[in-house]
Parts: sequence; structure tokens; C-alpha cells
Amino acid sequence: MTELLESVFLGIVQGVVDPMPVSSSGHLVLIQHFFGIEQRLTLSVFLHFGNLLAIILVFRRDIRKIFTLNPRYPRLVKYIIIGIIPAGAAGFFLKSFFDRVFATTLVVGFMLVVTGFVLFSSRLVVRKGRDMEEMKLKDALLVGFAQMLALFPGLSRSGMTIVSGLFSGLERRLAVKYSFLMSIPIVFAASMLEAVTIWQQGMGDVTLPMIFSGTLSAVISGFAAIKLLQHIVDRQRLFIFAYYCWLLGVVVLGLFW
Repeated sequence: MTELLESVFLGIVQGVVDPMPVSSSGHLVLIQHFFGIEQRLTLSVFLHFGNLLAIILVFRRDIRKIFTLNPRYPRLVKYIIIGIIPAGAAGFFLKSFFDRVFATTLVVGFMLVVTGFVLFSSRLVVRKGRDMEEMKLKDALLVGFAQMLALFPGLSRSGMTIVSGLFSGLERRLAVKYSFLMSIPIVFAASMLEAVTIWQQGMGDVTLPMIFSGTLSAVISGFAAIKLLQHIVDRQRLFIFAYYCWLLGVVVLGLFW
């Protein structure tokens, strides 16, 4: 029963903090450190899969239009492909480096402070922004580079990509949509690589009830979190997360410096 509650807890944490601009990877490192909760590989894969399902559910209409070749979407698809190249290449060639960084709580604390400044800078964006048909190559390059930097634990992927999209000149809802649609291939590819490891090594002590409860928790909480984030970005209130990131980052640095 304890392990079942633990999987639900991790599913909710993953579902809420993964889409929110507060760094899910950083929070999972801190949870493991403070609560001693071991992040089992099998459960981690299914929690990320739950987040992936939540993204697909929220943006299902856009995904359907992409696969039905809606004439408005070719430009967006092209720039999604270009945007995932930097993070995909860095994750593949520098995986061992990022694995070492993920174990360092000081790096998490410092990067959370940096994330706070990035989010706070969103207050400077006041222009209306361009829509899908007006996207440019520089949008994909800037947002793609931001997604690559977010491989560091403590740097929020959604925060970095949404804010960079806003500064690049994208309309607010498009910046959120582009950020999450661009994450789908990255999350899917990473999950498949980890699934191969599970296939080779086995599921360990993770049971089917743990997988089901954790995944369902991640889907439900992730869906609600993305919807809330869309509302916050629409209201130009993304900067409010900066205070949380600063507070948590300073606490972490103070405890582990």
C-alpha cells in the first residue's frame, strides 16, 4: 500500500511540475534527496508517458489537423522538426554528462534561480505576436536552443521555451502550443530508449497497480496543469512562477552550499 501511495504521489508531482515552468527534473532530484524516494526506471518511464498522454489530450485538435494535412499546419510542423534537433542531439551525445549533473543538488538550486529570472523577464513582452502562418526560422532556432539548455535540472523546459517563443515574437497561445507540441517527439524518443533498458533488465519491483495508479495520476494532474498554464500565459502572469523558483532555489543553495 505504501508503494502504491508513493506511485500516486510521484504521478501527481510529475503531472503538475512537468508542464509548469518550475522544472520537473529539479523537483524529482530534490524529492529523492529529501524524502528518500527511489525513482524506479520503470515507473519513471510510465510517469513520463502519462505526461505525454496529457499533452496529446490537451492539443488533440491540433495533432489531428497535423495528421489530416490541414493547410494551416505545414509551417508549424517544419519548425517543430527543426526545433527538436538541438535538444535531441545534446541528449544523445551528452547523456552521460547530464546524468552526472542530475545528481547535483547545488546545480538544481542555481538553475532554479536562473529559471526565476527567465520567467520574470516575460513581463517585458507586451506585443501581440505572430500566428502560425507567420512563424520564422529564428523562432525554431531560439526555442530549440532554449529546449536544449533545459536539459540541465532546475532549468524549466516549458518556462525556457515559452518565454523564448514570446521574445521571438510568437502570439501567446502559439508559444504555449509550440512548446508542448515540440516536446512530444523528445519525450516519446526518451521513453522508448528507456523502455529498451526495461525490456533488457526487467521491471524490477514495480507492479502493475503501481504503474496504473502512477500513470493515471500523471495524466489527470498533467491535463489540469497544462490548462491552468494556458490561462496564466494568456493573462500575462507567467512571471508569478519566478518567485517560487527564486525561493526554492535560494533554500536549496542555502542548505547545500
